[in-house]
Amino acid sequence: MSDLLSLFGSNNPLAAMSRSAEQFRTAVTSFVEVVQSFRQTMDNLNAVALRMNRMLDDIEEPMRTVMPQITEVGGDGQPHAGHHAQSRSSGWRPRSRSWPTR
Repeated sequence: MSDLLSLFGSNNPLAAMSRSAEQFRTAVTSFVEVVQSFRQTMDNLNAVALRMNRMLDDIEEPMRTVMPQITEVGGDGQPHAGHHAQSRSSGWRPRSRSWPTR
């Protein structure tokens, strides 16, 4: 058998097949490592998303309670029209809500 393979010289087809099989095995191993790394990354992203959702669940209800009270007070610390602290008859006028131009 070795005599038959020696007839091929340096162009031994079994050596080429052996190299191809080794390259294929290396490629499959690398692919499996990439897939495992991707899976770990997705697991980490999922954990972050779950933590953010829990945090938003904890914050959302108190914010819904506080926001109407915050928006009722103007930027100058004075209540908006309709509140008893200061009335329109005393000269108070609502601030303009337009954006400043440059």
